[in-house]
Amino acid sequence: MYMSTAEQERLANFVLSGASLFDVIRWRRISRVFKKVADKRLAAFTRIEVRMYTGIAQMHGHNCNKDTYEWHPHAKVMMTEDVKALIQLLSSFRHSVQQLFMDSPIIELLVCQINRQQVNILIGMLRKSRFTCKNSHKDAKQPTLWPLLPKLKKLTITSQSNQLEHLSRLLTYAVGVDFLYQTENMDLLCLKICMGTYSQWSQKPHIRMFRHVTKFRQWTDADSLGERYFQQFSGRSRQKQCRRPSSSS
Repeated sequence: MYMSTAEQERLANFVLSGASLFDVIRWRRISRVFKKVADKRLAAFTRIEVRMYTGIAQMHGHNCNKDTYEWHPHAKVMMTEDVKALIQLLSSFRHSVQQLFMDSPIIELLVCQINRQQVNILIGMLRKSRFTCKNSHKDAKQPTLWPLLPKLKKLTITSQSNQLEHLSRLLTYAVGVDFLYQTENMDLLCLKICMGTYSQWSQKPHIRMFRHVTKFRQWTDADSLGERYFQQFSGRSRQKQCRRPSSSS
């Protein structure tokens, strides 16, 4: 049965209107028309938050009619394969996301996975070079996925004081920020550090904090950002959680 392009679009709109977010991402591969309709829906997402929850397994197993979360059909973003799923999800929104909020352990997992992908790409290129002549290397097409989020304008990373080592380790992966975003397009890069009580700041364990922050600044090339780089320290009691920053521009 033949269907015109307009009929295909109506069908795609009908099917995708009631689909979960992850089905929308998966069904983009059905046809060009489905991809076009799905991309319109995905383009509405300009802000993403990626947080760590200690009880995520329990949350995932708890079915609630009023639940506002859309769960990945297979991953809970806890193990290696789930980190791959995280990158795939971010890639689906790469042309629309302008604001990204992450916890410091998540940004390390993300950078670590990008490092692995780059190593695999390099190994693949070396293997292919054995079967191609030297001149053909110039015509070989390179992957164009990077930066991962080319439209990103605001990045906020939240870290507890005992999680700062995740930030200082970013330098060790040999993955520059240009794999994540374009520096010239950034309006704000905010590092928010949640401390304990103010009286704890002078204790020796917190002296290392500035070493971690310095390495993070090196990784982000904070000096080139100038006033667009911002650090925020919040002193809270241990019973209180660090509130996420406002998304208003």
